[in-house]
Amino acid sequence: MARPSIFWAIAFNDTKFDEWLAEAIAPAIPACRKDFEKGTTALVYKSNKRKELEEAGYRIWGNMGDQWSDLLGTNVGNRTFKVPNPMFYIG
Repeated sequence: MARPSIFWAIAFNDTKFDEWLAEAIAPAIPACRKDFEKGTTALVYKSNKRKELEEAGYRIWGNMGDQWSDLLGTNVGNRTFKVPNPMFYIG
């Protein structure tokens, strides 16, 4: 068993975390869940949200994101900027 730190947290265990993710039983956070349309990809969802912004009268001059789904699709704006994210990548 991992020894608790001074903050009473258990040391991170990659293997156990991956096993927990594979179970896919974590509940969705209600505040976040309402933002996602059931059955759509991130690319479609983000494209729809950008379309809503433009239909509301906004102009998208620049679009910045760390995932390709942030930058591809429709209504992407005049210029896109891909920024690196060393922590994770959604393929």
